[in-house]
Amino acid sequence: MPNERHQPSCKTAIGSYYSHGGLRERIRDALVAGNLNTKKLSVDDLAALDSFHTGGRKATLTALEMLPLRPGLQVLDVGCGIGGTARRLAVEHGCDVTAIDLSRDYIEAAIDLGHLVEGTRRCRYLVASASQLPVAAHLFDALTCFHVSMNIADRTGLYTEFARVLRPGGHACLFDVMRTTGHPLHYPLPWAGDEGMSVLYTVGETVDRLQRSGFTVTAQKSLRAFAIRFFHKLAERSRMAEDPPPLGIHLLTGSNTREKFANYRHALEEGDLDPVIITAISSGSATNPGRSIEMTSDYSLPGTP
Repeated sequence: MPNERHQPSCKTAIGSYYSHGGLRERIRDALVAGNLNTKKLSVDDLAALDSFHTGGRKATLTALEMLPLRPGLQVLDVGCGIGGTARRLAVEHGCDVTAIDLSRDYIEAAIDLGHLVEGTRRCRYLVASASQLPVAAHLFDALTCFHVSMNIADRTGLYTEFARVLRPGGHACLFDVMRTTGHPLHYPLPWAGDEGMSVLYTVGETVDRLQRSGFTVTAQKSLRAFAIRFFHKLAERSRMAEDPPPLGIHLLTGSNTREKFANYRHALEEGDLDPVIITAISSGSATNPGRSIEMTSDYSLPGTP
């Protein structure tokens, strides 16, 4: 079990891992190289780049389908990256979105892309830490947080902060990589260059921390089988192509992208890791905060990336 009192990496180190000088310019160049109309982009035009989590666009759609979204909801996207989920929430669901990330490079790129995608005026972006959200209490109807907490040891503190900013009865959707064994992992991984940056909990430990923080867990969904298929497809495309496509995750993950994802895929195939979506309701409408929810598999996901 991770030690919640020991934060293995400071904010500066984590921010540096996700920082990439000249990111906006590289993305703009990639859009041109990919023959995309930068005067009229859709959210799907950017999905290969900005769905920066396991399973890409289809995992995003699956996670958002697990939330009761409707137009006009106030949603907080924690660890927004370059804004992919935030833009989809605004464009496809009509939500008003506040999106935060620790990386200034990501936030600047998110703002820049927001000028290119129609319907994203409902998004605002802030440079901030997930553990110290610069927003008032009980302000949001829903919260999304995808692949963020794997760098955060104090999960109880993190989830308590989430509960603070959600209205009573507000919904949270968390998507994180979970440990399933104690076997050592091979680094680098997409979220950590070494073991010192990676803090992985089991599903049971995560549910326990959520319940301690005032949440009722309503659903759990494993995407492990889908993720293995997804990464096999990516690896096959990579082998067949001499160069990566202009627009892709490699713009965010650097020159060792293949090594990071090969290590991640190996851990998935060995059963050491499991990407899991968890939804929960904040205190106020919770009727049975101690109840357990049966894990479902990804059998209902669209078949291939």
